[in-house]
Amino acid sequence: MVNSLNLPVFLLVWLVGVSAIPPSSFGNEENQLPTHGALVASCAEAKATLDQAGIKDQGTLDAVCAKVDSNGENPSIIVVMDAPAVTAPVVAKKPKFMIDFGLGGTIYSGNLDQTVISETSELTYIWRHGDTDLISNRLVVELDSSYLNVSGSEATTALVSVKVDHFIDNQWAVFVVSNLQHDSAALVGLSASELAGVLYSVFPIEQFEKHYLALSVSGGHQYTSFLDGTTDNDFMAFYRIKYAQLISTHLRIVTALWLGHSLYDLGTGEAMDFDDNYVLAQAKIEFLKLLGDRLSANVGCDFEHYGKPALGKKQDDLTCSFGIAYGFKK
Repeated sequence: MVNSLNLPVFLLVWLVGVSAIPPSSFGNEENQLPTHGALVASCAEAKATLDQAGIKDQGTLDAVCAKVDSNGENPSIIVVMDAPAVTAPVVAKKPKFMIDFGLGGTIYSGNLDQTVISETSELTYIWRHGDTDLISNRLVVELDSSYLNVSGSEATTALVSVKVDHFIDNQWAVFVVSNLQHDSAALVGLSASELAGVLYSVFPIEQFEKHYLALSVSGGHQYTSFLDGTTDNDFMAFYRIKYAQLISTHLRIVTALWLGHSLYDLGTGEAMDFDDNYVLAQAKIEFLKLLGDRLSANVGCDFEHYGKPALGKKQDDLTCSFGIAYGFKK
């Protein structure tokens, strides 16, 4: 009979005598079967249970009760209802592909004619462990360039950086990075470096868009060709600390500090030359989601110090800029 039911409810009927199941057993949790539904003592209670569940078609139950009543038996009836469908909450997956493109510029005319135009682009691709948010590998490609014209004197900069991180867990990573850089203002024709290092993130790395505090140590080879014809050929060590914090939906701060020095000068044979150092301090405020989720603006300053600058160049540079960025995530 049960197999013929075409209802969202099926009834399992025990036909037992009054002496088999004492009335005091009903309601006793130790004697109730572990079913999804309700254990009731009579047909009337079974009908009431179905009414409370909003089930109106009780024809099968009526037929069973009529047959049982005609035999003069007092049944106990277990009403077993299908479990309600549960829809798993939809969890937005973290992005694995991100592109940010930014433009900045300054034009000043008066005692000093000055024009500055800058461009920044960053592509990030993330591999995750299966369907989880845990990051296994990350590729970051950065392309930056700028043009400066001060009273007819021009200067250009360019940077190409490729970095690959492999995360041992959600806080430790090893990485390799390759950089190509040009900076005519500092008389750097071309600087090329290949570095490898280790990174520790204070916060789980998958939370990097919300808050990020990481320390890294790296080392490798750096070759620099200056526009005056001189070269610098060193094994270098670099230390970096970076902090980023999402203050609100529309505001984030980013700060970073790089320290570098020569481990061994291949040209002079001098080891551990701390006078041949490099310092970069950055501070930036980002204004997020200005028009939708993709447009943002930023204002920040960079301070650079060269321990041994090119001949005729100052050791320190300070640059402040404002820019607008467009981002895409998938």
